[in-house]
Amino acid sequence: MTVPGSRLLKLATVAALALVGGLAGCTTGTASSGAATLQGWTPKQQLGWYAATQGSRLLPWDWAMALERPGEPGKFFDGQWLAAKFRLLPRAPGEMPVGIARDRQDDSDLTVTKLRWVAGQPADAPWLGFNCAACHTAELHYKGQALRVDGGPGLTDFQSLVEAVEAALVETRGNPAKWDAFARIVLKTGDSPGARVTLGTAVDRLIAWNARITAANATPLRPGFARVDAFGHIFNKVALLAGPETPAPLPSDAPVSYPFLWNTSQADRVQWNGIAQNLKLKIGAGPFDYGALARNAGEVIGVYGDVAVTPGSDLGGFKSSVGVANLSELERLLAGLKPPVWPAAFGPIDQTKAARGKLLFAARCGGACHTSLAPGDIGTPFKTNVFTFAGKGFVGDENPGTDPAMACNAFTYRTRTGNLAGTPPGYLKVASSTEPPLGDTAPVAQMLKTTVIGALAGRKFEVVAAAGKTWLGIPPNPRVGAVAVAESKEQRLARCLRTADPLLGYRARPLTGIWATAPYLHNGSVPTLWDLLLPPEQRPATFFVGTREFDPVKVGYVTAASPDNGFRFVARDGNGPVTGNSNAGHDYGNANLTDPDRWALIEYLKTL
Repeated sequence: MTVPGSRLLKLATVAALALVGGLAGCTTGTASSGAATLQGWTPKQQLGWYAATQGSRLLPWDWAMALERPGEPGKFFDGQWLAAKFRLLPRAPGEMPVGIARDRQDDSDLTVTKLRWVAGQPADAPWLGFNCAACHTAELHYKGQALRVDGGPGLTDFQSLVEAVEAALVETRGNPAKWDAFARIVLKTGDSPGARVTLGTAVDRLIAWNARITAANATPLRPGFARVDAFGHIFNKVALLAGPETPAPLPSDAPVSYPFLWNTSQADRVQWNGIAQNLKLKIGAGPFDYGALARNAGEVIGVYGDVAVTPGSDLGGFKSSVGVANLSELERLLAGLKPPVWPAAFGPIDQTKAARGKLLFAARCGGACHTSLAPGDIGTPFKTNVFTFAGKGFVGDENPGTDPAMACNAFTYRTRTGNLAGTPPGYLKVASSTEPPLGDTAPVAQMLKTTVIGALAGRKFEVVAAAGKTWLGIPPNPRVGAVAVAESKEQRLARCLRTADPLLGYRARPLTGIWATAPYLHNGSVPTLWDLLLPPEQRPATFFVGTREFDPVKVGYVTAASPDNGFRFVARDGNGPVTGNSNAGHDYGNANLTDPDRWALIEYLKTL
């Protein structure tokens, strides 16, 4: 199919108007904190953030209510247990934690989540899934007080959570007592031997699918609390949905800290490596960010969204569970989210030190690395500097020196295309494009772009047409090179370090609210601001993660081992930096700073 470029824009405008006018809003729950007022949200907006469905479908809702924990008694989806075990944030008693959503939609055209487990089941039986608040909501504790930070990096151990769900389902099928209890709750009055066979078949199908996801993401490097390899999970999901018989293994071995989300809509590009662009159309009273819609659709696909990737879908797009209306509404909410302000409860800021720190910061960095925004500014657009491993030639002009694994994986991963073979890159064939269709293998970033646009075409083709022109910032002829079969991980990383490309590096963004975003660096490898200002070789080689107890002096979470701080992060071991966990880099003469300099800089950073 061919769509002339001018018509693309026209269709996109019309569709975007329709979409903005038809926003369905978010599912709401019960407020749990007054802190949202400090960041500019009403309680209703905050609750929409916590519970709106994006189209993520982890398991049927009725199964979730019946599921027991693996290896111990008790219901799995108990808010207090989920908070203690995986650091989801609890809400009011009886409510699901922050970021757990109820998705209800017709599944007639879906694939892996089109399950039938009980007679007379409607096609829109509800499922339990996640939304972005599960990982992008923080809470800091100090002297018995809790500060909720919406849009802040959470502590959620996402990988362990989804692995535990899979383990619980497997244990339920294998343990007669658990299976009996599960079946009685799910089937209710329809319980019978035949009904249990039907239920068991559906459970087995979901277990088999989840096992494929887990196997694809497998890596010895555990992310632990506060991190996940988001790109790894998304890439593997796309590779599996595309349906090749033997997708290439894409280990999720580059976990990153959850980025903070305030000021996101003001940036020219987002994600740690700057791979996704914000692209807006001015419509009516405000702009419509179709770049954000495409980016967020990709996140949904990676976090248990369902897409029927079918060959020859033509203009109809791929049928999917992606919730376009709520994704747009959530992005609109984020555009109004203010950065948090240093609270009085954490102690006063030493203004004399802060003034000196401001001068030090300006002398060493200023606008050359992190663009400045006034505290509370949620309207001024800004460009981000991207610092690449190969050094000069792009926006930034210095090698960040930080761990390259995340950017390298995103740049180099490649797999078989399955049902995407023969599809134009980006799904839509633009008249002026000279790009060939996807072959038998392709960069997974290109496959993600094609799947996202195809999925959105199935929902709102006109919006997709605009997003498809520039999604992910990947140019028409992608520079992503093929990975030789025999290329080792070390060889691949070395290639990334010497390849000049703006996608092989990390972006520096404004530091508003940075004090509330520990642990630091893109991979969460530095626990506090104090440690970040030390020479890299003096930063902690190991520290513990998991507690919400905040250290307002060093500015970050407490790092000592304790019952609620049990994950040991290893940045360096006896062999040197741990790939994926390295805490090197981001060193702009740190050795020349005195301790008073560092304390002054910390006081200044508290004011942002």
